[in-house]
Amino acid sequence: MAGLPLGWGQHVARLGVRARLLLLVLALGLPFFTYIVLSAIDEARAGRELAKERSLAVARVVAARLDDYVGDVNQLQATLSHVAAIGPEHTSENNALLGEMRPDLPSYINNVAIWNLSGTNVGTLETLSGVGVRDRQYFKEAISARKLAVEAPIVSRSTRELVATFARPVVRRDVVLGAVSASTQLKHLQGFLDREGSLSRDSVITVIDPRGLIITRSAETDAW
Repeated sequence: MAGLPLGWGQHVARLGVRARLLLLVLALGLPFFTYIVLSAIDEARAGRELAKERSLAVARVVAARLDDYVGDVNQLQATLSHVAAIGPEHTSENNALLGEMRPDLPSYINNVAIWNLSGTNVGTLETLSGVGVRDRQYFKEAISARKLAVEAPIVSRSTRELVATFARPVVRRDVVLGAVSASTQLKHLQGFLDREGSLSRDSVITVIDPRGLIITRSAETDAW
């Protein structure tokens, strides 16, 4: 046999018919087996790419929903920051203003409040008793950075529930006078993560803040 090692033909000649058939089957089947393995590898790779594309698509949709969610809160606070009066003498006036706004607020809004520069409440949607925010990170960041600040998850001092709190400074004539805040219950975020059951059974979406802290997940929400 040309191309075979010296002595290979003699070894084959000594084999029985069954062994020769086995060798023939192996010789013919090896290319087919190799094709099957390579096809399976390609199919698995394609499956992973498809799963990746679907996951990214869902993540983008959820991110867009959360952008709208934050945008609505930001717009509410931007409007309120222009009309809110800062000062303890205006507390009743601010409470009345927020009460008038209640019917038009998104359902996921837990509370809206107005604070002076020392973190003392001067107006609130829901009753707050002796609650201050001077030590809260969202308040300090909104005052110092003069921009929208978000802190989550934190425990509400009034309801003891886990919330996300957004704060925006009140600036008049380039002077920071205080801040307005809006809190949302984290449990309501699950509806944004899996609206109308769009996720497959084994999918999990997690919202993580810039520090790497998990804010909420679509699975076992109460545990996060």
